[in-house]
Amino acid sequence: MCRNLSQIMRYITSTAETTVTLKDELDYVQKYLYCMKVRYQSSLNYSIDVDKRLLSQPVPKLIIQPIVENAIRYGSDCAPPWNISVTSVVTHGSWQIEVSDTGPGFTEEAKERITANIMKAIQNPGLPELKINGLGTVNVYLRWKIFCKGDIIFRYGNNADGHGVVSIGRYFQNKEDTETV
Repeated sequence: MCRNLSQIMRYITSTAETTVTLKDELDYVQKYLYCMKVRYQSSLNYSIDVDKRLLSQPVPKLIIQPIVENAIRYGSDCAPPWNISVTSVVTHGSWQIEVSDTGPGFTEEAKERITANIMKAIQNPGLPELKINGLGTVNVYLRWKIFCKGDIIFRYGNNADGHGVVSIGRYFQNKEDTETV
């Protein structure tokens, strides 16, 4: 546990790089989830199953963990056990990382609030005046959009069972990208 905490602190405080590989980001998420497992014990279960072909993809540092943190925060609004899954989807034209939970899912109000906060941030690219709730999602959206220079995949909602799912990803820019993944 101490080793995980020290590695987490080293990762989040290191200013040497702002871009990491997806593998590095998922290693950090694994350590974070382990710490949450120690905290919640048998109430929390998690899995990370990401296509190995994606592990070398560059991503902004700390882009997936806030999504996982929200999945734990809001996905635990029901009786345990709580299950958090980090998975990938690769299609011919894109790749995505999906974070899902077994909680109560997004309410219509929550989806509308997130959408409104994202729109507010897009219209006012300075420091948007937002309430603290929803900032993590807006932060992830804006950082991902800036990092990818535009055309991104960013979805939030509920799966067929009504549980929360957030997906981030990107479209392949050219044929060479699809061949490396």
